[in-house]
Amino acid sequence: MLKKIAFKAVTLMLLIVIVGAKCNRSIIVNPVTITVPSTGNETIQKAVSAASLGDTITVAAGIYAESLL
Repeated sequence: MLKKIAFKAVTLMLLIVIVGAKCNRSIIVNPVTITVPSTGNETIQKAVSAASLGDTITVAAGIYAESLL
């Protein structure tokens, strides 16, 4: 059973790689640093939600009472 699941997972990953290679799309990334807390990002979750590929989230020292999704 475990071998079937592993085989399916590997097959799916290979399919994703092949389809991705065929699409040949480039992603342009302009990474930014998001600081918590700051205006608009009072919580870690808001910063995570606002982040894009390549961004860095810097969290100031402190206690944050929240749950992350």
